[in-house]
Amino acid sequence: MSVTKTRMTIDDLMKIADRPGKRELVDGEIIEMGIAKPRQGRIVGNVFAELKQWAKTTGRGEVYVETGFRIGENLRVPDVAVVAVERIPEEGEPDQYWPFAPDVAVEVISPTDDYEAVLAKTKEYLQAGTRQVWLISPTARTVTVYRSLTDVRVFGPDDELQGGEELAGFRCPVADLFAMAGRSASRPTPHDT
Repeated sequence: MSVTKTRMTIDDLMKIADRPGKRELVDGEIIEMGIAKPRQGRIVGNVFAELKQWAKTTGRGEVYVETGFRIGENLRVPDVAVVAVERIPEEGEPDQYWPFAPDVAVEVISPTDDYEAVLAKTKEYLQAGTRQVWLISPTARTVTVYRSLTDVRVFGPDDELQGGEELAGFRCPVADLFAMAGRSASRPTPHDT
């Protein structure tokens, strides 16, 4: 006996959009993403704060957390994303999902993420026009920046992350992305060791 699996669409995903939880639509399948654990949530917050400060200072883009971006028939939801100001329509942001890929997509890797799935998502972002994809590893305390599948750079905790032309003027010590409030950025938290 064969089982026919119903191919879901973005319209199907919209019907359950108000339910709690983070979901993506990938190749016709709704993927439940789960809720961030404290360390992942803290790092996402730190990344957002650094990028939001850049956006406020430069006026060159807007920063979003867990916001949907339509890429072909898929819907991707990066942890943090940047959209260049010139891509935001005069009438403002859409009421639903962005109809294009973000300029910068940031994914904070969780222990349960599948390596192949993360690389497939990175490739999808890049093919859709995303200019930088940041994969942040809380365990290794690194930021891997993809500008293409062949232009890849890994920044460690002693490095300074620079935004390049996509995020002109952005600079941030990598350690600051992993820091806890009230603690030294260079001292790892108990869970980071």
